[in-house]
Amino acid sequence: MEKRQSNIIGQSTSLAEAFRTLKKVATTHSSVLQTGEPGTGNALTVRALHATNKRVDKLFVLIHC
Repeated sequence: MEKRQSNIIGQSTSLAEAFRTLKKVATTHSSVLQTGEPGTGNALTVRALHATNKRVDKLFVLIHC
């Protein structure tokens, strides 16, 4: 079964686990720091998290470092 959340498309078990984690974190009021190798979809992941969070109407700051 293909999973889709925001602009993320895939069907691997790793991606399914990432979707479950996103869903769990989206219900909190915590700040999130995501790290990872460039070009692996970090920005897509945090944008999907922000889009599903209760604070979607608040400022979203994406920092590449």
